[in-house]
Amino acid sequence: GTKDLWRSTDAGETWRLVYPKPSTIRDVRMNPDHADETIVAEEDPLGPVQALAIDPDQHEVLYVVAGAKDKFGIFVSKDKGANWQELAQVTEQPWRMWVDPTSPREARTLLISSAHSLMVQSGQGTRVMKAPEEFVDVSLGFGGPGKTAVVYGISNSAIYVSRDMGATWQKSDLPGFGAQV
Repeated sequence: GTKDLWRSTDAGETWRLVYPKPSTIRDVRMNPDHADETIVAEEDPLGPVQALAIDPDQHEVLYVVAGAKDKFGIFVSKDKGANWQELAQVTEQPWRMWVDPTSPREARTLLISSAHSLMVQSGQGTRVMKAPEEFVDVSLGFGGPGKTAVVYGISNSAIYVSRDMGATWQKSDLPGFGAQV
């Protein structure tokens, strides 16, 4: 994960620090090889950011899954990252997060992938859908209004497809004998 978030509003020409708040920065530490820097801030309510998603209709609304080790949370900012509110806890280190563009704007459905599950956070609460086996990657696509997301989970030996947000999975073996990803 990363401990800082940056935002560009001019196609990447310039960048502004969103998190942590610039007023809370105490120090910037540079690694000896100058390959990376660490921003040290007074308060760090989020911890390292593991996944980020931007609301497709409300670009000032940001969602992150942040934390470290065994403690991760889903956070929302409705003011471009100035303030954060925790929505739920996550039980496993997340990989990616998506915002369902067909969900209600006031109660977005978030999908968070990890090696062993797909977590669905919505206005109705949190559901953790167990993966059929350990995934090495997960991808997702939205089909438009009235259609649910199609989730693709890849294990070392098969591809799984879910058309109901992880409630059920259809296995598709990789072609050939002993094929692996």
